[in-house]
Amino acid sequence: MKVNQATHSVGVMCRLLKVSRSGFYAWLERPTSARARADLALTARVEAIHRRSKGVYGSPMIHAELADDYGIRVGRKRVARLMRAAGLRGATLRRYVVTTLWDPHAERAIDLVERKFYTDGPDRLWVADITYVPTWAGFLYLAHACGGSQCGAKLGQFNPCCDDRLNLGSTRATRSASAAAKPA
Repeated sequence: MKVNQATHSVGVMCRLLKVSRSGFYAWLERPTSARARADLALTARVEAIHRRSKGVYGSPMIHAELADDYGIRVGRKRVARLMRAAGLRGATLRRYVVTTLWDPHAERAIDLVERKFYTDGPDRLWVADITYVPTWAGFLYLAHACGGSQCGAKLGQFNPCCDDRLNLGSTRATRSASAAAKPA
């Protein structure tokens, strides 16, 4: 309400927000509480520790440093709340995800090109690969097909029930690369 006083009357805002005028003016004149002042001082200390750690420390490490180095005993959740309010986040390690289940009893694939990925001309050797790209929404899978100097790629989402979309995408990439390699 204090921010909008220049554009709207206090009476109208109080009526819309169902707050008494006297309550608003009492709040306006009231000094900052001891807890809010302590939070401001603690936030400054938390920001200094976070900056000194080059943005790596999260609330557990900052909480521990406050207790060990400064003798400040506060709750970890209070530190986390102050960090959220200040827009501070610690660095997180990415969780390692196994995407391929290796079968020790399976027969190894035959290396038909004997690790020689260069050719004399187009359409003599085609190689393909698939990899994943981690995103906030999950994994995206990238299928890539290459024949000589012509290559094609397709990015698609993996659906464990039916991965035809990815197969279709890699087939299209292969066809488009093949079409580009062949003279019309």
